[in-house]
Amino acid sequence: MISRRSELIMAMKCPCQKCSTNPYIEVDYLLIELLLKLEKETGKQVVITSGNRCREYNKRIGGYWDSPHIPKPKGRAADIRISGMNNIKLAYACEKVGFKRIGIYPRHIHVDVVEPRPSRFWYKKSYQSRAVYSRSIKTLREFLLYLKKKGGLNNNDRDMVD
Repeated sequence: MISRRSELIMAMKCPCQKCSTNPYIEVDYLLIELLLKLEKETGKQVVITSGNRCREYNKRIGGYWDSPHIPKPKGRAADIRISGMNNIKLAYACEKVGFKRIGIYPRHIHVDVVEPRPSRFWYKKSYQSRAVYSRSIKTLREFLLYLKKKGGLNNNDRDMVD
């Protein structure tokens, strides 16, 4: 039987054709430990929607040129979701377990173990919209309250912010 840690590592593999024959998956140990901690915190399994990406695949899907998804030498980011869990609640859980940066998107959460530069949090109202960054705001709650006040949250997300 395969361990949950191994399942998460395998889910981090770049999905492109070029990388399909590469047997190695370089993933930051802290990232996997925090994903396991998140599963324990929520009582639910994390689904990795995007893990490691080679530079070519990252460019093809429109990823940030210096993305922490690109192993340098290890992948330090994952896009995740948890079935049946609102992204705002998931983002709060991600903050609680210690991810260094958290990006909230309409259908997933980006988490990584990279020191914030320049922001710890960001939010995209739609995939076509520009991200709003937290800049100097230190907590997710403060950032979401700021977005709520400015009308920068989706209707579903607005109801999740207290």
